[in-house]
Amino acid sequence: MTEDTAVIVESSTMVLSGISKNYDGVAALSGVSLDIRPGEVHALLGENGAGKSTLMGVASGTTVPDSGSITVRGETIERLTPALATDLGIAIVHQHPAVLPDMTVAENIRVAVPATFLGPSGDQAATMRQMLDDVGSSAHLDDRVGALSIAQKHLLELAKALVMNPSILILDEPTAPLGQEAVELEPFSAIDRMFLGWMYYHAGKYDEAEQELRKGSELDEDVRFVAGIWFLGKVYVASGKHDLAVRELGKAVENSRGCAWTRCMLGHAWGVFGEPAKAQEILADLQDSDKYGYVRAFGVAMIYLGLGDRDQALIWLEKGCNDRDVWALMLKVDPIYADLRTDARFVALLKRVGLEQ
Repeated sequence: MTEDTAVIVESSTMVLSGISKNYDGVAALSGVSLDIRPGEVHALLGENGAGKSTLMGVASGTTVPDSGSITVRGETIERLTPALATDLGIAIVHQHPAVLPDMTVAENIRVAVPATFLGPSGDQAATMRQMLDDVGSSAHLDDRVGALSIAQKHLLELAKALVMNPSILILDEPTAPLGQEAVELEPFSAIDRMFLGWMYYHAGKYDEAEQELRKGSELDEDVRFVAGIWFLGKVYVASGKHDLAVRELGKAVENSRGCAWTRCMLGHAWGVFGEPAKAQEILADLQDSDKYGYVRAFGVAMIYLGLGDRDQALIWLEKGCNDRDVWALMLKVDPIYADLRTDARFVALLKRVGLEQ
């Protein structure tokens, strides 16, 4: 893959454009846009009252915007409703559980989850029990939901979302009302460990990052969060642990069904560990647009960084910035770019995107 290789852009999973919402004359959202592509994880940050939950309500069909457009897989949606969102593969876990307290757990599941996801009527109880087991819930199907703890209600909400195998999963601060003991339940702890490891990694504390990410992987036995494996592999690369890095990144590639982003990190590892032929093989394979569709420029840059080709890496980093890829925010803090920090071209790129050192 050279600098002239075209980056094929696959249709975004969802695009929110110019979304505005007012309540009694007070603006909750004003011209907000969000582009979500396959395989991405987005964190929406803001103070209380900034409009985060309102935007997630728009994305899940529970809130109707005053203006703006919603596009799902290239199709403009005139009016997104919760039912249509479910049909489109969009699921949300609300900060405050949307449950029916006077009904049983099984009845709540049947109301919220289309029968097609529960299987034949004779097998539905087994499916629902498995749903709860998958998220670590100890609730029984005959339990009245109003009698469940806050944590168990949230796990029920998460189970209802995950069973539909959504293409977009929205988590609206699901652990915010929970105490520490509840947060330690899976799968929340696996996510928490992943983000804690992420913070340690960017602080250059690789041992601590490895410890947290390994704990997260142990809690995530069914590999629901491929990003955690990917990040653990990245930490192993940074700390020079060749075999462990290749093992974890190989698992990330396998469990993501060959996602281009995971393959890019594996290519980076091969380059760093002195096996350029394997890195070049991945670069060549990524040119197959029928197989991969969208390949992020920052991913290609990672492979060239591993190969020590600073010129090509900078070319692809600039392409990523021109694509307005959110990964540009990592340029200043990710240790993977440490060797570029003294390069005048990299410094100029940081300045251009507003990330002066």
